[in-house]
Amino acid sequence: MEILLRAKLPFLIWFSVITSTLCVMAQPAFVAPSTSTNDVVLLSAEGKVQVAHAGSAQWDPASTNLVLQLGDRLRTGLRSRAVVRFSNLSVVRVNELTTFLIQPPSVAGKPSKLDLEKGSTYFLSRERPSDVEFNTPLSSGAIRGTEFHLFVAENGRTVVTLVDGALSLSNNMGSADLMSGEEAAVEPGQGPVKTAGINAANIIQWCLYYPGVLNLDEAGLNGMEQQELAASLANYRQGDLLKAMAEYPAGRVPQSDAEKIYLAALLLSVGQVEQSEALLDSVSKESPLRHALLELVAAVKFQTGTLPADPNTSTGWLAESYYLQSRSRLDEALVSARKSVVKSPAFGFGWARVAELEFGFGRIAAARDALEKSLTLSPRNAEAASLQGFLFAAQNQFSAARRQFDAAIALDAALGNAWLGRGLVRIHSGESEGGRRDLQVAATLEPQRALLRSYLGKAFGNAADNKHARKELDLARKLDAGDPTAWLYAALLD
Repeated sequence: MEILLRAKLPFLIWFSVITSTLCVMAQPAFVAPSTSTNDVVLLSAEGKVQVAHAGSAQWDPASTNLVLQLGDRLRTGLRSRAVVRFSNLSVVRVNELTTFLIQPPSVAGKPSKLDLEKGSTYFLSRERPSDVEFNTPLSSGAIRGTEFHLFVAENGRTVVTLVDGALSLSNNMGSADLMSGEEAAVEPGQGPVKTAGINAANIIQWCLYYPGVLNLDEAGLNGMEQQELAASLANYRQGDLLKAMAEYPAGRVPQSDAEKIYLAALLLSVGQVEQSEALLDSVSKESPLRHALLELVAAVKFQTGTLPADPNTSTGWLAESYYLQSRSRLDEALVSARKSVVKSPAFGFGWARVAELEFGFGRIAAARDALEKSLTLSPRNAEAASLQGFLFAAQNQFSAARRQFDAAIALDAALGNAWLGRGLVRIHSGESEGGRRDLQVAATLEPQRALLRSYLGKAFGNAADNKHARKELDLARKLDAGDPTAWLYAALLD
């Protein structure tokens, strides 16, 4: 059972519940996949995401499920992200301040090209060899069943980091062939050059998911700050981290340690880890809330933590709960989560965490009670909405579960658990292809989570696509050799 996810968001699903209620995933139901489509679809828009349609210079707000046409351009604003599906087997995670153009493929019938003008993307593709291509101002590339991170600076400088697979990068001055774990850069006026080896977790840290841990009652914001940040704070208390970030005044520079900590917590919620850490560097080293946020970062990135052994805030206890889980100390993680809500009984994020861990131990009644408290206090918390979906699934209420997962995705489309849950429910309901697509989105959102790879591998196996199934299951075993899920599903393929 993968309750622990090390450098990824901790997962909290009781394995026996999932395998019993969604047992179709544990059986080789070989169903041929439906005909793939080359439609380019915006699956999620976090923050400010805009589109300029072909031939137009006007940028309009882009909404979820928008179909992008050839010649359309998409861009993300500051502290904003998006997810775009280029085909049934290719999904792209888009970072902040990124602009790209949808180009026609070199060969008819292949997926559209991504023409990245500036910014960064994470690409997960399971297309046939050389089916997917991309362009940047200084180079072009052909990928072969691969995952890679693509970055383009303002001057066109291009860096391609190949996480898995094979990739050919070229321009009119040279070329470079990359294999898994290799990286290449293209400087203006030069050909591609391979660079040193990579640490994938560092490169794609903007993709990682950071849950809410800051208790506003402990933040210490003064009266003027509370008044000026009222809209943002109201959404935070409701559990809506993305809306809280969107309502934070544009261009505002926090002056007090209290407001710096609040903004740092919001930045983590949209994946901007470097910005958050830079802000925390300017906060007093004695601040317990600073230590708590850094502890959360350490938990998600599987680094050594810095929190004192006995936190004196509910924020600190909650951060320690995540850190202890990242070290497989699950009983202690639950104890810390409970201490968080004992310290502050009105802390919605704390109660959601207690519910997650109780569910992870299979204590459904306790999980339901804690979740009810959480949703009463913070009804727009995407994690809590997603957990409600799993609780419904555990009771065979699959229609209600589907609605909850849809609601969680609407609240925060970066939450891999919500896409995972919806994908499993869709597969259980007979939507094999749609469910597999949701599982691929989940794996793209949090590419270092072994369990997501395992379920995606099983979904490929259900579609009689054993090649891709084995690839995902092999990746799952590399990410977490101690999790039995991938080994079980791999045995079913043999």
